[in-house]
Amino acid sequence: MAGQRGRAGLIVIWDCECGLCRRFMVACRRLDWLDRLEWRCRQEEALYRRYPALSEEMTQRSMVVLVPGREGRPLAGIGAVRQVFLHLPLLFPIALLLWLPGLSHLGEWAYYWVARNRYRLGGSCRIRG
Repeated sequence: MAGQRGRAGLIVIWDCECGLCRRFMVACRRLDWLDRLEWRCRQEEALYRRYPALSEEMTQRSMVVLVPGREGRPLAGIGAVRQVFLHLPLLFPIALLLWLPGLSHLGEWAYYWVARNRYRLGGSCRIRG
């Protein structure tokens, strides 16, 4: 489910088998009025060949963002969420708040708690054959 590459070229790698992740992606795509985000499934094997800084373990643990010109330094967790929010006009103020010292630590903890429990919270979208 690769999207068109937006002007900013921010690549967001997400878990296509996660119902909660899918709802987050759909909501963000609706708010991406400037078409600045490209959504790629972590299950795409070609991603790991094209971007050697990625690992399956990293993308299993959290959403990952690749910033243009910095593909060798992926952002994960709350850092990835901040980057996505920075590119969405309505969520830009929330991105700024997530840099505040107390909120950034709380956000990181909350992000990884949700990420660890995402299949329980949002269900699975796996297609069983």
